[in-house]
Amino acid sequence: MLAGTFAACLARDTPASATSNGVISDAWERVVGAEADLRFPDVFEGNWLAVSRTVRVEAPQGMDLIRDKSAFGRLSAETAKDAPAFSYPVRFTRNGRGDVVFDRAFNVRALAEASASGGKGAVDGEIEWDIDDPNVLRLTTKDGLRVFYKVTARSLERDDDARSIVASELAQVVLDRPDSPNPTVKSTRIVTKYKWRTPEEAGDGPTIVATQTVYEYLTALSGDDDAFIRSAGKPVEIDAYRIAMSPWPL
Repeated sequence: MLAGTFAACLARDTPASATSNGVISDAWERVVGAEADLRFPDVFEGNWLAVSRTVRVEAPQGMDLIRDKSAFGRLSAETAKDAPAFSYPVRFTRNGRGDVVFDRAFNVRALAEASASGGKGAVDGEIEWDIDDPNVLRLTTKDGLRVFYKVTARSLERDDDARSIVASELAQVVLDRPDSPNPTVKSTRIVTKYKWRTPEEAGDGPTIVATQTVYEYLTALSGDDDAFIRSAGKPVEIDAYRIAMSPWPL
């Protein structure tokens, strides 16, 4: 992926709304029995510059089950040794309960603008997201693509002694394109393994490093019943990244 325009990304902040008591988050935990959001150590709070490299792109069940072959090809090219790294800003902030969490609205906008096909104004208008009800996010891109992203399950394993986190989120993604009568529906699992150190220990190096694996699944609403049946609930695409994060002062 190509380097982004970070100053523009950071300037286009989308404020996250918060409630004072975290009622919705508490209800999610009671009803679902899972984390209301991914919670991070205090050292994560603030703005970061993430540098990401694509290290693996696979079609474990064959290319005939890949829905967007051109996108798969572009991503595969990023695994070449001479491919440039992809850089983008990331923000962690505090929710209404005082937990350090992703500022998802900011981060999604930053990724969209830093992508090769993005640029300033990649997202049309505000991103709909509530920091204390973080499971649903809606946006529209500058070319009219409407995106609905809903987290349906998550888990978090955190070991402060080892300074490590394993975070997993499963989400349903609906892509409604203006030139298509039927929306695209898929399921995505993102598993990220973080390691961190203090700023003093990091020195001029990254404070946080991570490996991230993205698993793409077909669903019964993917538009191809035969492909969905053949996929048997297993991932049809697996993409892996290495990420290094350093402080990015405003």
